[in-house]
Amino acid sequence: MVLAIAVTNIDPSIDMDVFMCRNKSRLCGQLLLQHKNILTEGGLPMNGRISWLGILARLFAALAVVLSTYNPTGHSFYHWAIRDFADLTAVKAFSGALLLVGWVICIRAALTSLGPLGLILSALVLGTLVWVLTDYGILDPDRPSLLAWISLIIIGIILGIGLSWSLLRTRVTGQVEVD
Repeated sequence: MVLAIAVTNIDPSIDMDVFMCRNKSRLCGQLLLQHKNILTEGGLPMNGRISWLGILARLFAALAVVLSTYNPTGHSFYHWAIRDFADLTAVKAFSGALLLVGWVICIRAALTSLGPLGLILSALVLGTLVWVLTDYGILDPDRPSLLAWISLIIIGIILGIGLSWSLLRTRVTGQVEVD
């Protein structure tokens, strides 16, 4: 009964009488096979597929949260809010709340999927990459704005990896991560 309700809630085109057969007939088996990819918690389709476009979208979303919070150009929430701090408007408060939600989602997803050790290892790998590029003269350490951009992009990449890591691990190992 629960399975029939779940399936009909997801796809109302399924005839309840046909699906509610009590015996394990061939028709019930075919319906289950046909709709197995949409039987998930909350009615959201989860067929185990993740695309590179989805990974890039998560990466760009994390970068957008980081770079809209602060960036060296002076066009960020930080600069906008600090410029006239006494004049706190509803738009500034709303924008700050949206950014806070974005940070909480990104950090929580990264901590859940990567864990503290994974976050440290990600920062270590990306930090040493910057060190290597600096040693080979590709990056100039005398330009503080460049180092600020690189640091912000590294934070965004780590958060973007954290947003996608659980999906990638599920795809590779078949093990689903739950809270």
